[in-house]
Amino acid sequence: MMAYRIVRFGAAAGLIASAMLGNARADESAAVAASVLAPTVSFQLREIGGGFGYEWGKGTLSFNGRTYDFHVGGGGIGSLGYLDIKGVGEVTNLSHLSDFDGTYWTASVDAAAGPGVGEAILENQFGVHLHLHLVTNGAHLGASVKRLRFRLVPRPADIAPDSLR
Repeated sequence: MMAYRIVRFGAAAGLIASAMLGNARADESAAVAASVLAPTVSFQLREIGGGFGYEWGKGTLSFNGRTYDFHVGGGGIGSLGYLDIKGVGEVTNLSHLSDFDGTYWTASVDAAAGPGVGEAILENQFGVHLHLHLVTNGAHLGASVKRLRFRLVPRPADIAPDSLR
């Protein structure tokens, strides 16, 4: 009779452990899936300013398991100097790829001489947010509201034959 109880307890403990492990694996799988599917950006920009500042560059958006190239251009008032900017970031509130294309706004204050790091949050007219982690290099002084245009680069397969005429 004792062996039966041990086996029964062992089977019950095994079922509980298996269920707990299954839940942990499900949670882990959901977290991995969310991180794999979460939209991200990586980019390189340059900024030059002499009162008015201008930024330009390019980057890559990862969205729904695919990557998309984009160009960035724009600027603001209150910029003096030159910066090279490299960044990565998370994209939130992006439901449709077409919502990424747009005009993003941000306010910034910076003083840089040599290498540095920074953070920025940008928002476009569709409510898409970019939470950016930046590495900068250059000599720059600025305090401005910036308007940056992010434009997806069309792929040859995405261009309709009629638009080539």
